[in-house]
Amino acid sequence: MHFKLLFSTFIFCLSGCNEQLKHDHVTSTNKLQLLVKDIPPSPLKKKLTKCLTNFNRNIASPLSIGHRGAPLHYPEHTKEGYIAASKMGAGMMECDVALTKDAQLICRHSHAGLHRTTDVLLRPNLSKKCTQPFMPADSKTGVKATAQCRTTDFNLNELKTLKGKLDNVNPEALTAKDYVKGILDWRSATFKMQYAGPATLLSHKESIKLFKSLGLKMIPELKRPSPIDLKKTGLTQREYADIFVQDYIQAGIQPENVYLQTGLITDIEYWKMFYPAFSQQAVFVTLESTGSLKSLSNKGVRILAPIYTALINTKGDSITLSDYAKEIKRYGFKVTPWTFERNYSKYNELEIIDTLYQQLDVIGFFSDWPATTSFYANCITRNPN
Repeated sequence: MHFKLLFSTFIFCLSGCNEQLKHDHVTSTNKLQLLVKDIPPSPLKKKLTKCLTNFNRNIASPLSIGHRGAPLHYPEHTKEGYIAASKMGAGMMECDVALTKDAQLICRHSHAGLHRTTDVLLRPNLSKKCTQPFMPADSKTGVKATAQCRTTDFNLNELKTLKGKLDNVNPEALTAKDYVKGILDWRSATFKMQYAGPATLLSHKESIKLFKSLGLKMIPELKRPSPIDLKKTGLTQREYADIFVQDYIQAGIQPENVYLQTGLITDIEYWKMFYPAFSQQAVFVTLESTGSLKSLSNKGVRILAPIYTALINTKGDSITLSDYAKEIKRYGFKVTPWTFERNYSKYNELEIIDTLYQQLDVIGFFSDWPATTSFYANCITRNPN
């Protein structure tokens, strides 16, 4: 796998990415220095400080998951973002899977977010096909600028012509050009300038091919379509869930290298019935800390993907497990918490990662900048003493 990683780095850099890779490394080092410095005196700080002294390059670890690639700086779900994440040491990669109008699968976080994550509104021949074309803001009435472009508004070939962009819009915009500009605060704190390089959208099948070539494990999520989306494609939810798995089978991917994610228990039940080998590592994405863990366990769910703030107590000076996390531990679930590098809490994220890793059965941390989680994995799991 290390040969593949080095070879892919070489190929990628032939296209002119040397400066970008250097920039990513400097940024990663600076971020890690600040995070480690912020940790109070402790054995963890001592160990991480020692690792940071020798920090040069992370070795890939499945404990580090590229959440949509590396969207702290790169447009999400793009070839360039995925490759950057792999260079940071992500050993597992996520493609959120959405449907297209011609019943194909593409890597997009939302069926409804093309106007936020691509340049579709700047393509007149395509933007007119959007469910809701751009409408400018009106300062007199206080109406905000709006648009909605869904993946099911277009076929796969049309979507492949789009360029990805950072997820954001300007609600005060009077033109589509201004509407697609903007940068979220949690990104601008690290990157003062937006990524301006290529941002290539990938089909689900193309993502599988790329991840396989990089020697990565895969953790795709089947995004929930609306009834209208399904009607446009002519598919049922079961057919959608079936195509999802078939793409891995046809690509020759072994079940142990794939963690299928979904927020619908009926998807897991379907995979358990027809694809038992793949269902063994199915991940249930939970947005809330409520719900019956006993019921999920009885239905064969073994891995949960909760937001990490649901796993810790968010009040107090020290980081401790929440009651929900303790229940997860009692039922023996594995977890893949999300999403680090978004600063969802007041606590140091390296300390949170360490608390969860030491006290729960964590198999991977989702991160918008995998260099951070890869650094922890390289330092703590590869050098436990």
